[in-house]
Amino acid sequence: MEIINVKNLNGASATVRLPHALYRSGIEKVSFSNKIEPCAVTTTDDDVCYISEDLLASLMMPTPIRLRALIKDDTLCFLPVIGIFTTGYIRGSARPFGTRTDDFAKFMKQAERFGAYAYLFTPDRIDWNKGAVRAVRYHNGRWTDAVAPFPQVIYDRVPNRKSEHLPKVKEAKKRFQKDFAVPWFNGGFFDKWAIFQALKAHPVSLQYLPETADLNYAALKKNLELYRTVFIKPKTSSHGIGIKRIETAKDGWICAENNLEGTVRRHYGTLENLLNAEFADHHPSQFILQQGIQLPLQNGRPYDFRVHTNKDRDGRWHVSAVAVKIAGENRLTTHAAFGGEIKTLGEVFRREAAQERLNLLKDAALTLSEVIDQQTDDLLGELGLDLGIDADQRVWLFEANAKPGPAIFSVPSVRKQMRFVHRFLLEYATHLAELSIRKPDWLHTIRLKDSVNI
Repeated sequence: MEIINVKNLNGASATVRLPHALYRSGIEKVSFSNKIEPCAVTTTDDDVCYISEDLLASLMMPTPIRLRALIKDDTLCFLPVIGIFTTGYIRGSARPFGTRTDDFAKFMKQAERFGAYAYLFTPDRIDWNKGAVRAVRYHNGRWTDAVAPFPQVIYDRVPNRKSEHLPKVKEAKKRFQKDFAVPWFNGGFFDKWAIFQALKAHPVSLQYLPETADLNYAALKKNLELYRTVFIKPKTSSHGIGIKRIETAKDGWICAENNLEGTVRRHYGTLENLLNAEFADHHPSQFILQQGIQLPLQNGRPYDFRVHTNKDRDGRWHVSAVAVKIAGENRLTTHAAFGGEIKTLGEVFRREAAQERLNLLKDAALTLSEVIDQQTDDLLGELGLDLGIDADQRVWLFEANAKPGPAIFSVPSVRKQMRFVHRFLLEYATHLAELSIRKPDWLHTIRLKDSVNI
């Protein structure tokens, strides 16, 4: 597979001119994702591929552009075409995706340098009859609309669970995967309970799990007797919303919960009263309870870690970013939404201590990523893992996220790690696009995984 610059060819029709190094006899067609056109192929002494204007229009290919190219049978194939699927597009706005706008722009700028055609699209901007989308691109410092072919691979960035369950979102995902065999990765938010059950069943990941159980009276009573502190978490929430901490007190139990103003604490004399009052509007079966882990403190505030992992072009997991998350003053959790502070390892620890923690976090994160990947049917290209290290240097997994948010990259000292995340995402997407060209039936013939040799 070659990386090549593609430019417009004037004064010719249905013609492609290839550098000598890429040219092969027998090429009769050119493709750009789902657009395929017959063509005549000649050579050029330049290190550039020239494509006639009529072909560019039919292929929906912008120029100039830098892409990968490979030859499959009689077809010259260009790749990757990466569609970032999302919702919440604000047409005509300088920030068309709200707070996510800058992150998407950075990804697409890096995609251009990498040699990929990346765009954003929503379920409302798909033309199933024409096999095209009304793409949203960030190019030359501004947001533009463009008509683009279907993506060769889809990176799911639907922002929340409510949007994920919209019928039009579910229909788009189903049709692209079933009818067009387009690889779709990180396609859904995790259910906390399902993930912990999968990890608990695997011997290498069990060591990282706090005691976790479905919430009910018997489990709550048992775990409070064992650990004195437990956390209650909604199975399907994000950003720390809805988390409660229950602590054993001399004359009962204290339930604490974050809100926008601070931490609210309520005292109960019996566990029955606590459950009835705290979960009057939600059935306990919608929650899990988790052993409370004693975290170390930074200036009197507990801290844990966000570790971002990504797959590379060969489907192997790597740690791409690490940040320390320090709880806000008098807050239960380290989430940024509740006043949490984000720093690099080097800002919190001396060099040797930072390296020791990094080694522990890497070992745990890579093991957990591999197990989650094995236990999950959907394709995964990235994960966000919330990990803690206790006083005995034991690593604990608090949460695994299939759609890690950008909060840790809002801090300039951490933001530079984002380029590694984007690079791995582009490598992995290219791998899936290539796989789909070389083995077009692979999604229909195997379990939805990317461990196919190409």
